[in-house]
Amino acid sequence: EQPDMPIQQLGLIPPVEQVRLDKANATTVNHEEPLGIHECIALAAKQQPRGKTAVVAGGRSMSYVELQEQANRYAHQLQTQGVKPGQFVGVCLLRDIQLPAILLGSMQCGAASLPLDPDFPAERLHYMIDDAQPAIVLTTQSLQEKLGFPESSVRLLETLTSTMTPET
Repeated sequence: EQPDMPIQQLGLIPPVEQVRLDKANATTVNHEEPLGIHECIALAAKQQPRGKTAVVAGGRSMSYVELQEQANRYAHQLQTQGVKPGQFVGVCLLRDIQLPAILLGSMQCGAASLPLDPDFPAERLHYMIDDAQPAIVLTTQSLQEKLGFPESSVRLLETLTSTMTPET
């Protein structure tokens, strides 16, 4: 109702409706740097009650705190083995209670896990290893014998875990 007002200043929506629309569209969120899953687990370990179950496998369970402690030990061992950020860690293991801690440990090192399914044909696994060039391949003695991985890059889980101490 102001005929001499420039068109770009004219409101198409009544002020009351504009306020409602502004509230409905207030969807901006101040995001912090996204957390990695290993950081989420560490946070959960601090926030959850000590006995809160994080992993169940093979009739056994592990709390968030235990999972975090195990992951820390694996990370330390992997770093001791020379794993550096940006590298791959080949993981050829059967699914069990320790597998999530091993995967989290490799993430804590800044490495990416290369899943090597022990049910794949050996030729396929060898191709994956040749292609990805992981810093190390974690496996068990029995799987190493069955699949014949290159011994120069293999670290046996039995040896790795035998050197781990609760303080590590």
